[in-house]
Amino acid sequence: MNYLKLALNGAVALLLGGCGTVVPNITEPYQNADDEPLMVLNIVRSVHCEVKNAIEGLLVDDALNTPKGQKPLLSWLYGWGVQINLNLTVEEKTATSPNVSTTTPLHDSIRLFSGGDKVVTSQSRSVGIGGTFSADATRVDKLFAFYKISDLASEKLDCRGINRNPLDGSLLLQANLGTRAWLADMVLLQNSGDVAFATKNAAPFNQNVISHEVKFEVVTEGNVTPVWKFVPISMSQGSAPFFDAKRDRTHDLTVTLGPIDKTGNQLAPTPFFAAVVSDFGATVGNATKSSSQP
Repeated sequence: MNYLKLALNGAVALLLGGCGTVVPNITEPYQNADDEPLMVLNIVRSVHCEVKNAIEGLLVDDALNTPKGQKPLLSWLYGWGVQINLNLTVEEKTATSPNVSTTTPLHDSIRLFSGGDKVVTSQSRSVGIGGTFSADATRVDKLFAFYKISDLASEKLDCRGINRNPLDGSLLLQANLGTRAWLADMVLLQNSGDVAFATKNAAPFNQNVISHEVKFEVVTEGNVTPVWKFVPISMSQGSAPFFDAKRDRTHDLTVTLGPIDKTGNQLAPTPFFAAVVSDFGATVGNATKSSSQP
């Protein structure tokens, strides 16, 4: 069974040399691993600018549309803060499914019928052996950042020079993640009177919360199945690919707005709890998805 030994050794070598056995890089395989800090900086700066520009644009428009001597409609926002949760998840998986079958020819079966007819049927005996080896590695990087809306409205942030090419990092690098439109919808609800967002930190569970989540998932997968046919042995004749490699990237951004607590350093209990629950839900969701995949 030298052929079987050769196939198994080759499968194990491919598995150990592929992804799934080392900590995945956040950067793509075609990128330099040393570019990872710049990539993360680009993502964080892009998200920071997205949130700042959305809030600043709404406040400026509100101020311009407020009659002289009247209080701006969005003045309540200055007592709020923004909690940003950023999850960068990369999962790499490899699997190999070698199989070998041996076929032993047997004597033909000959059947004679009345009238002298003769039917010859070839015969053989086959034995198949197969197995599956797989490795799965997951990396989850999380960032939690808190900003006061009053600080976002007044800070000087350089949003130029951000590399917004998704191929160089993440789809979160897009210039428009829908944050401005989402906030405008919430402001319309407030102004219509259908929702009255809290302006002060009253009872611990007496605040309204605004939350916006954007998630991108990009999956690439490839496989190869070489086929060998010898006498009397054949390899890789099964339905499963001989070698399969998969890379799954999930970039999840959650922006939560709510009243600031009395310390002024974080969101009040209800919106802060909502932000934590959102992050926990994203983590459980990714874990469930990974465990359910073959």
